[in-house]
Amino acid sequence: MGPIAGIVARPVTVTMVTIALLLFGLVALTRMPVELLPDLGYPSITVQTEYADAAPAEIEELVTRPIEELVGGVPGVIAVESSSREGISEVVLDFAWGTRIDDAMADVREKLDRVRLPTASDRPIVLRYDPAQEPILRMALVVDSSDGVVNFRSLRDLADEQVKQNLEKAVEMSRRAVQIHGGDEEEVVVELDPERLSAFGIDGAEVVAAIAADNINKPGGGLTEQNNRYLIRTVHEAKVAEELGEIIVRQGAGAGGRVGGELRLRDIASRIERTAVEREELSLVGQREAIELAVFREGDANTVLVADAVLERVAALQKTLPEGHELVVLSNQAGFIDAAIMEVALNTLIGGGLAILVLLFFLRDLRSTLVIGVAIPISLLVSFVPLTALGVSLNLMSLGGLALGVGMLVDNSIVTLEAIARIREGLLAKGEVAGSRVRSAIEGTSEIAGSVVASTLTTVAVFFPMAFVEGVAGQLIRDLAYAVSFSILSSMVVSLTLVPVLQALGDDAGEPQADADARSKRSALAYLAAIPALLWLPIRLAVRGLGWLLELLSRPLTWTWEKLEAQYPKLLRGALRVRVPVLLLSVGLCAAVFWSGRDLGRTLLPEVRQGEIYVQLELPQG
Repeated sequence: MGPIAGIVARPVTVTMVTIALLLFGLVALTRMPVELLPDLGYPSITVQTEYADAAPAEIEELVTRPIEELVGGVPGVIAVESSSREGISEVVLDFAWGTRIDDAMADVREKLDRVRLPTASDRPIVLRYDPAQEPILRMALVVDSSDGVVNFRSLRDLADEQVKQNLEKAVEMSRRAVQIHGGDEEEVVVELDPERLSAFGIDGAEVVAAIAADNINKPGGGLTEQNNRYLIRTVHEAKVAEELGEIIVRQGAGAGGRVGGELRLRDIASRIERTAVEREELSLVGQREAIELAVFREGDANTVLVADAVLERVAALQKTLPEGHELVVLSNQAGFIDAAIMEVALNTLIGGGLAILVLLFFLRDLRSTLVIGVAIPISLLVSFVPLTALGVSLNLMSLGGLALGVGMLVDNSIVTLEAIARIREGLLAKGEVAGSRVRSAIEGTSEIAGSVVASTLTTVAVFFPMAFVEGVAGQLIRDLAYAVSFSILSSMVVSLTLVPVLQALGDDAGEPQADADARSKRSALAYLAAIPALLWLPIRLAVRGLGWLLELLSRPLTWTWEKLEAQYPKLLRGALRVRVPVLLLSVGLCAAVFWSGRDLGRTLLPEVRQGEIYVQLELPQG
């Protein structure tokens, strides 16, 4: 007994294995992440350093270059880009494909521990996203005030201390992954009196150094008493603006002859108070000023999963906000991605349905059409198992590959059905009715098994190597190559296993067997089984009516096809008589196609419109 005969002889086993694979495919489908496109960006890390009130030239010389020199030697770095703006330095590191970002971040932090920066600058912050990218989610915190008066300082504090911290906990994002824009930020302003500074012989740098050295909290070591150990902290950070006035700027003989030998900040400052930072940005939502929160995707995090987790946390936050406060979602990339993916998936399903209708139209055999109709979704679902194992996401490329594979995977089943039908017609012509279905299924499938495997592997040999292309092209085409390859391979398995099993089912004569003794011994269970048969009767009538309608509609097309089929040999013989002109015409058409292709535009990806308008205006200074 050959392998095909063994498969046909075990329809229950084949059915159970198919059901198990379908369940695995459904589970794999639910676990596949959803994205618009495969991740095309290099694995990147951004080092961000703030240096308040420093000019871009100073940022470049004192902050950006020292950081570039150190982190540029991290293993795997292929490109270093930097940006120096007023008060901030950003160094973006691009790594080679396949680099583990977590290990790279550890190496970058180790390098940054040795960098020497100005004392007034902040410590560098390592980010897993590029701040130049668009946020995946933008929302606004608005307040509906009855008197029209809104305290934007307290509104920003609410956004920073309650909303932002809760959003960061949604998917364990870093603090820089959620950015706040708008509202009033607080700062402590210290204005120095130039006359007093001149009188005491003090410059501004000495005052800044005194404030930085005094206004800090430091660990004071530990104290062990008996079996207990206590940690000691020296707390000297000012809680209110007035406490800064007590900072000692100079003492001893250099205190300008003051009593006690101490010169404090209040003695040389004309103003020390907490006030709002001068605004550099303004957020308006529905003609109302609001606080905007932008959520960025970190590293290789999934856009849809991050957005869904944040929106779930937003729904919970809405209940805890003060009365009149509301979080409004302004833009959500996840919604656009879901809509695009659903549209492609729907078009794929429509394409599969149209393929089945076309087969029914031409084959005019409901049984064969249903077999192919079953083979298409089974092949697609089974292909999700290896796709999930390889980390492929549901995106436009992978779904496009599945849509491309739908047309190809029908071919294997059609070839198998055609071979089975041809063998059975020969058996019936010889009068060998008994066992004709099983025999034709075995012989027909065995006859074309080698051809189906060879044709499938040749197609896979074209697409599968594309998954190993390096660079941006490889990242873009990898999912499509995997989707096409595995969908075709699964269709090959289905055409060689499930299709012959389904074709072997049923009575050889095509009619129910009539056995008087069996009818006389019907049990109550047999009468119960008649109920589904009665329910199935309307469906059978509808199918017969549909078949009659298709037969009526296909008559003109059938007549045209028969005429073309009759004329084709004459056309072929005529072409063979004038071979040279036919070849020259073919070469000319190919040349025309290549020539017209020169005018086509070239781009990595087509422009994707999200239904938003972004306007950037540059105004004159001042």
